[in-house]
Amino acid sequence: MIFKNREKLVQFIYDPEKVIPHINMPRFGKDKVLTDHQIGLVTDYLWSLK
Repeated sequence: MIFKNREKLVQFIYDPEKVIPHINMPRFGKDKVLTDHQIGLVTDYLWSLK
C-alpha cells in the first residue's frame, strides 16, 4: 500500500490532488460527494485490505 498511515489515506480520499498532483480522481470530501463519516467508512474498508 502506498499510504504509510491511515490519515494519509483519508487525505487522499478527501482531496486526491493535494496528495498526488494532476491525478484524475474525484475529490470526494472537498466536493462533498461523501460525508466525513462515509469517507471514514471507505478508509476503514480500504485500510483493512492491506
